[in-house]
Amino acid sequence: MMKPADIITAAMKATAEKQREENEQRVAVALEAFTQARDAHTASMKKLYDTEAAIRRSEQERQAALDESAEAEQSWRSRFRSLRGNLTPEMKAEHSQRVANRELAEEFTALIAELEDDKDSAMLGACRSAHQYTTAHNTAFTTYADGEWASALTAIDPALIRAFVLRIRSLELSGSESA
Repeated sequence: MMKPADIITAAMKATAEKQREENEQRVAVALEAFTQARDAHTASMKKLYDTEAAIRRSEQERQAALDESAEAEQSWRSRFRSLRGNLTPEMKAEHSQRVANRELAEEFTALIAELEDDKDSAMLGACRSAHQYTTAHNTAFTTYADGEWASALTAIDPALIRAFVLRIRSLELSGSESA
């Protein structure tokens, strides 16, 4: 026949094991949610970085088109003066090319404005995913910490826990703030 203390100890071990298994499942679920949130945030940040890179590239191309247009303008005017106002077919073609380069630079300005809107949208998405990411991290950490706390409490002798609780209550009743 088993002693009552052995029955209680066996029941406490079975309960602790069940709690440990349940906690492992909760932690696994929380870690999966954390991983998904991290992956979503990484994708959001990649979209933002790609949009910022496209803006920088477009600004460089716009500046190159503006520089090329200014250079072509100066060259065309110099040639026009040297030819004493005579417009050759070559000069007409150059003029058309100059106008096309200037329009290209203006088009880049409009496209950059559209990319800025895309960047703002990507930034909002990144902020939203960052919030979900930090929330998932907090949840996973808290779930793990709670499980470790519960596990530690089951490993401590119940008499010690009872003694701590009684001592704290005794100090509260006597008005003492020291432990």
